[in-house]
Amino acid sequence: MTNRTAILEQKQAYCRSGVCVDCGSVCDFRGDCCRGCSQKRAGVGADHFNWKGDEIGYEAAHKRVHKTRGLASDYLCIDCSSAAKDWSYDHSDPDEKRQLNSYGYTLPYSCNPEHYEPRCRACHNALDHNKESL
Repeated sequence: MTNRTAILEQKQAYCRSGVCVDCGSVCDFRGDCCRGCSQKRAGVGADHFNWKGDEIGYEAAHKRVHKTRGLASDYLCIDCSSAAKDWSYDHSDPDEKRQLNSYGYTLPYSCNPEHYEPRCRACHNALDHNKESL
């Protein structure tokens, strides 16, 4: 039995006659369960089969923050209390990572979503420029 065959058999075990056995919704045209149930089975965060831990880049770290904490625009800026626009790294992670961007700037970031705070664009830029000058 090939790996592909085993995967297809596993999918078929979850879906019977086009209906998700977990929630009762209609499966997609390939016979996969509904997206929500298949994602639950795949796991979330550290339980996900493709979890990279701390071996992620700048963009993935920001996606992790968004996935974990939601939109920054749902919060007020931590500095001036206006509407937040971005998740801003607080520069306090002892395990800080750095990545060179396409413009030649080194971008510090954290893999831990708890090291990000909601900020308006002006306060975010001010914080980042302050940290660059240190």
